[in-house]
Amino acid sequence: MINALCCLPEIKSQRSSASGKNEIKIQTGYPQCPIFTLDPSKLEKNEVDTAFPRLLAELDLSPEKQRLLIDQPIEKKCLLLIEQTLIKAREVLEKFGIGDDRIAEKFLTLLKGPTLLDNDASLRVLEALYISLRTQSYSFVEKFLKLGGEEYLRSLLNDCRNTSNRENHANAILLCFRALLNSTVFFFSYNK
Repeated sequence: MINALCCLPEIKSQRSSASGKNEIKIQTGYPQCPIFTLDPSKLEKNEVDTAFPRLLAELDLSPEKQRLLIDQPIEKKCLLLIEQTLIKAREVLEKFGIGDDRIAEKFLTLLKGPTLLDNDASLRVLEALYISLRTQSYSFVEKFLKLGGEEYLRSLLNDCRNTSNRENHANAILLCFRALLNSTVFFFSYNK
């Protein structure tokens, strides 16, 4: 029983040195965690108001979710902007040290390679593309489509049909199409 109660944050088991028995000590509070807050008087409202619509466009959210974020206080908007900036900087540094446009170009260079379907190591490239199409920004998907990424994926899928033992590659390519179909960029490119 004492071991089960130890997993709860407010109840701890302590062994008494005098009696050798376990005693249950109940703590009434939780440890305090510092919370990062912003002083509203020091925020540049004009900067937040101009940068926040760009953030919403990059996130590719539904209109309902965009309205929910627009209704947030300026402190929350600023925190979202800071967080998104940090995420983008980390992603760029981790991948190639370059921006979204260059990452899309790099993927297309790999897709154009003549040996993409020849080995199983290239399957990782297709899986990485699928993840990037799902998680990268709106501008990444837009650039990928402008550079003809959909056509390259379609031709690779046709090559998979004509080549034996490429079911895993075909599956990864279909996942890429699934990510594109879930993107509003792809939807709007076909409805023009």
